[in-house]
Amino acid sequence: MHSDALASATLLLVAAVLAVALFRRINLPPILAYLFVGLTIGPHALGWFDAAEETYLLGEIGIAFLLFAIGLEFSLPQFWSMRQTLLGLGGAQVLIGTISGALIAWLTGIPWGAALVVGGALAMSSTAIVVKQLTDQVELQLPHGRLALGILLFQDLAAVPFLVVIPILASSTEQSLAIPLLLALLKTALAFAILLTAGRYLLRPLFHEVAAARSAELFTLTVLLVSLVAAWLTHALGLSLALGAFLAGMMLSETEYRHQIETDIRPFRDVLLGLFFVMVGMQLNLALLPSLWPWIALLVIGLVFGKGILIFALTKLLGHPTKTAIRTGLVLAHGGEFGFALLALALQTGLLSSQASQPILVAAVMSMLIAPILVRHSNTLAQKFCPDKKVISSAQAEGIAQALQSTGDHVIICGFGRVGRNMAGFLRDEDLAYVGLDLDP
Repeated sequence: MHSDALASATLLLVAAVLAVALFRRINLPPILAYLFVGLTIGPHALGWFDAAEETYLLGEIGIAFLLFAIGLEFSLPQFWSMRQTLLGLGGAQVLIGTISGALIAWLTGIPWGAALVVGGALAMSSTAIVVKQLTDQVELQLPHGRLALGILLFQDLAAVPFLVVIPILASSTEQSLAIPLLLALLKTALAFAILLTAGRYLLRPLFHEVAAARSAELFTLTVLLVSLVAAWLTHALGLSLALGAFLAGMMLSETEYRHQIETDIRPFRDVLLGLFFVMVGMQLNLALLPSLWPWIALLVIGLVFGKGILIFALTKLLGHPTKTAIRTGLVLAHGGEFGFALLALALQTGLLSSQASQPILVAAVMSMLIAPILVRHSNTLAQKFCPDKKVISSAQAEGIAQALQSTGDHVIICGFGRVGRNMAGFLRDEDLAYVGLDLDP
């Protein structure tokens, strides 16, 4: 029995290492590699692994660690400074996207509770893909990058109440839903009050003592202990482990050790989150694709174009430039990891049937395959729809090039605003040649 478990774990690790290395080589995110591993070795393909209860538990712990990391990055001052993007743009996108997706799912025959989860899942985009791609392209601090980050942060926060509500929807009838929802709300408020009080009065002195011991092992163990105690508390109240992990992250974000904590938990989070996506991949049944491909194609088109157009319209409505709105819509026009989390929990609790989930899961995976391409070429695509009037002509570019060829031993000033002009004045005083470059002629 132990040898079988060891062989299974070894096969899983070998498959994961090879898949992640391959997907990295072709510039695709590791999330898709883990999904591919689950699809390949799962019960619907090679059959090396079954989507057993232990796999579900590891996946749930992975999601808990992801929410812990999100709670760790959350701060009320940051939330308030980004309130227009978070509450206005992010809130409107999640609300309209969820209602639209739920309505379409309900019209196709999915029960209203499951349809609500489908709508919420399709409203999510991938934080991992977008942040990595924009960081690589040095665009995270550009207007569309900041807007996308604000929307993603709200989506991540919006996933928390969904994770709380899904088990209630699965276990309650429409007539008896109000009381369980009210109880869940009261329990969440109670857990929040307990953990917030503990965080304010106990955690800071506790971590001062732990840090004074100068033991990396003790520090990491304390972080894990706090996370698991918070998760146990919410679980004991009949809520999800993920909610407790999120609240624990929020508590620890108020301490001065948040960055060290984030560094320490990253290996655990990444490995367990990878197992979660392997588990999601095991749910995919490619044998159903021939009969479902029209639905999948419609879902991919609707997800990419529908979400992109919705975010573009909302961004324009808030007064942002057309090009920024287009790029923001393109960057977020795909499915996300929390969408998989919601669908996986709905499957596990029996709220959503496996047959109904298949086209949604496959469409989300396909949209995530397209996502890096859309992010990478968002500027080019935006230029086609909204050409930048300030871009210089080819004749102007040729004139600038000729002028530069006749100049040597000069200083190049990138950006000729107020600071650039001051720099040029100093160079003139020193009788040094310079060339000033600026996007605004």
